[in-house]
Amino acid sequence: MTFLKTVYNKDKKMFVILFAFIVFSLITTISGKEIPPFFVWKMFSYPEDLKPENEFYILEYNNKPYNYPYVWDHHRRIMFVYSIPFYFECLKNNGYEETQIKILNFLKLHNKHFHINQDNIIFRKKNTSEYTKWLKRYTENITGEKADTIVVYKITVDYLKGKQRFLKKELVLSDK
Repeated sequence: MTFLKTVYNKDKKMFVILFAFIVFSLITTISGKEIPPFFVWKMFSYPEDLKPENEFYILEYNNKPYNYPYVWDHHRRIMFVYSIPFYFECLKNNGYEETQIKILNFLKLHNKHFHINQDNIIFRKKNTSEYTKWLKRYTENITGEKADTIVVYKITVDYLKGKQRFLKKELVLSDK
């Protein structure tokens, strides 16, 4: 028995209200309008900007790619997926991440209203000098193998007529 059929059998007034709401929501969605405050669909989604090129990183240890393809190994992969781009973002911004820079710039504009404590963890520069050692140690812990070498490549691709096209492979981090 479906949900609507159950509601219809138990309470006909509620069924009419629910059905009218569903129809009204469908009509407003199809017409491209929103019906706040009940639903604000744009609050939970936004259009994805198409970029001409996409970049991603490949980690290799001992001349083999680090890969955990299974869903249940996602927690092992996630540190690499986020930490490698974060590391390069901090390098590019002299030890700061993009969010820190935005907050610091805002506070500098309004410095008479806010006091900036540079020792606060939010404003502290990231220590990027230890990242390669950490990455090597973390790889060893996850894989259970001694990592003699760690290499990170930045791969750049684009999409032409729906097909991924390789553009370049660039060595960006190495402890060799």
